[in-house]
Amino acid sequence: MKFISIILLIIITFSSCLLEKEIKMDKNIAPEESRLDTSFLMKESLDDLFIIESSNEIDSKVAIDTATAKGRYRMSEYVKKNMERILADFLISADADPSSDLFAFVVRGASDNLAEVALHSSTVDRVFQDKETEPHTFFTVIKFALKDFAKDIDVMMNKYIESYVKMNSTRPFGDFKKQILNLKSSDFKDN
Repeated sequence: MKFISIILLIIITFSSCLLEKEIKMDKNIAPEESRLDTSFLMKESLDDLFIIESSNEIDSKVAIDTATAKGRYRMSEYVKKNMERILADFLISADADPSSDLFAFVVRGASDNLAEVALHSSTVDRVFQDKETEPHTFFTVIKFALKDFAKDIDVMMNKYIESYVKMNSTRPFGDFKKQILNLKSSDFKDN
């Protein structure tokens, strides 16, 4: 269990560094437009693990089940909020002039949100690949939550990609189309 706690602390530090870097990069963007902070997920999961460590054998199972349920709910809500924002960005971009600042802004926002979810997922995957990681950890919960949403994300993304291509068939967007197609939910799945 100490191993799990150490890994979580490393991830929290990693997440904090990323957040600080993103804040510097996004200094011209209003606070309400900044990306979601995921560090609270890791902090709360650490609290859950400390409860598990200090519990007796009977209470430990209850604590694990509680942490698992809370983790699945939190990660599901996180992914849903990101996807809702991404889809809203794509809807706005469909009505915007590709050469306008608005178009560039919403495309960047959608891409950054997708990249954030993919990055978080790949970080979890790297930890999950360690065979010593216990199966009832928060990492497993995150992985399952992402898999639960992967199929729905594919359907939604394909729907809006098709709509975008249809509405903008006479307008140049080249690299943007490639960028969207490369950022579908395959980024969240196992190879």
